Amino acid sequence: LYRVIFISNIALEQAELLPPSPEISRLKAEALFRRAHAHFMIAQVFSPAYFPGVTDQELGIPLRLNTDILERSPRVT
Repeated sequence: LYRVIFISNIALEQAELLPPSPEISRLKAEALFRRAHAHFMIAQVFSPAYFPGVTDQELGIPLRLNTDILERSPRVT
């Protein structure tokens, strides 16, 4: 799933370099959807269940929002 996220991030970064058009908007929307869906699927498997007030300190999954593989990914609660 992180491969899907990486490819989606590449598509989003390359789409920013192109002039705006309906096709580019559709490409960006699909890349954003695929990245969000992959993050969601990873969270379903590797994140703890949410219980109000109990899991405020537990860390979630790393959010990969760009293609820089050397950048540390934040893990939010």
